[in-house]
Amino acid sequence: MVHMLDLDGSIENQNPYVKDILLDIRKELGTSFSNGKRAYEEIVFAMKLKGEKNPEKAASEYLLEKGIKGNKYFDG
Repeated sequence: MVHMLDLDGSIENQNPYVKDILLDIRKELGTSFSNGKRAYEEIVFAMKLKGEKNPEKAASEYLLEKGIKGNKYFDG
């Protein structure tokens, strides 16, 4: 199964696998977020703080390492 971060969905409405990863990331980063979009933004911010030249790419690679293959959003 491909696990995707639902950018429009709340943390509670994420796939259970993704939700568990996001809760771990939230603890790891010491931050708070309530939906997929905000989670991604917080991860990008953390990558900026680490000095990454391309924080968006680094955030996506970080999520991939954690088991989240990409993002999805409501298209309609």
